[in-house]
Amino acid sequence: MNGARLYELLSVEVDLRELRTAAVNRPLEMSNIETGMKDRVVTVENSIKGTQHKLDNVANDEANLEAKIEKKKAELERNNKRLKSLQNVRPAFMEEFEKLESELKRLYDVYNEKFRNLTYLEQIVDQYDRQQQVRVEETEKQLKRMQDSMREEEKRLLNQEETFENLVDDSDGEVNIRKNPRVVGGMEGSDSESENESEYSSSGSELAGDGEMPLSDDDEEDSDSENFEDKEDSDDIDF
Repeated sequence: MNGARLYELLSVEVDLRELRTAAVNRPLEMSNIETGMKDRVVTVENSIKGTQHKLDNVANDEANLEAKIEKKKAELERNNKRLKSLQNVRPAFMEEFEKLESELKRLYDVYNEKFRNLTYLEQIVDQYDRQQQVRVEETEKQLKRMQDSMREEEKRLLNQEETFENLVDDSDGEVNIRKNPRVVGGMEGSDSESENESEYSSSGSELAGDGEMPLSDDDEEDSDSENFEDKEDSDDIDF
């Protein structure tokens, strides 16, 4: 009994106390007592008759149970004999069954071996794929670095070409200035030109006497450009 149930019983104790006190104080009636006793006697007599009837039927029930037990024993003996006969008799398909069983065992072993080999090969293929991926990534990085270096080299060469063009433009300007000098005064300019021509002819005759031809301004420009191209080729070869 838990505490909640006890608390409920104690809460109704006040009402029950009043009812109990009223029942105890109420005068007893003989007629009611007699009726109650008769009912109890009838109930006890019926119970005794039922018990006696069961006792009378115990012998019959015992005989029936013994017959059932004997029947089950006979069935058990027959089943045991049948089992022994089945165990002693070898079925016609037993040899084929054993052969198929051994073949199945062999195939299962082969399957296990191939499965292990396949798993191992798949693992090797995965490792190879990972290595190839790493190599491809490294190759891409190297190619990218080479492309960057080639771009830088191209930029450097373009800068050199621009510098060369500037130098050529400057040299062309100087040559034009040399070819077309400014004349200050009519006679003085003609005298200076005649003097320059005489000097140039004398120098040309001297070079001709030595076995060499004099070079004009255009030949000098061509030689300068060839020298610069040779220099650029040497730079490319060094690169």
